[in-house]
Amino acid sequence: LSRAVTGQLDTAQQVEAVDREVFRVLDVRTLPIFLYDPDRRELEVTLREWDGTREPDLPRRRPLGVGLASAVLARRAPLRTADYAGACEREGVVPVREALALPHWLGVPIIAGDEVLGVLSLQAAARPFTEADERLLGNIASLAALALRSARLYEERSTTYQELTRTQDHLVRTE
Repeated sequence: LSRAVTGQLDTAQQVEAVDREVFRVLDVRTLPIFLYDPDRRELEVTLREWDGTREPDLPRRRPLGVGLASAVLARRAPLRTADYAGACEREGVVPVREALALPHWLGVPIIAGDEVLGVLSLQAAARPFTEADERLLGNIASLAALALRSARLYEERSTTYQELTRTQDHLVRTE
């Protein structure tokens, strides 16, 4: 994963790399990846594999308070359960309808420094997730966080540089 995401400055390519590596090292077929938009206070579903099939109509936005990913974001800590519906009730979030068919759920926050960038989660119908799965997914989320933070910084600097160039060009023309 380190090799796959280092040097990548495109968020979509980094999300793809995380998806590939999670499927390679963990026995799962359902994997949503959420990125957090603090301005809109929403989670953006940037990638979702459902039973091994990629959903094509993404990104999709989800308000906070829907699904356990919102609880992971609020807690800033992993959440693992064998009862998705019960955990949603305990956490005070609305369950995602199609996720009710998959009772086993594991989610970890993607945190860089003090900033929560998103949530990486796994779902399964028959296979309960273990503490080892949680640790491994947490390590993957940590690597993803560093790469995503670098990509965001690069995008911000590129945007700032383009604005500066336009402003300088405008000043030269005005002068």
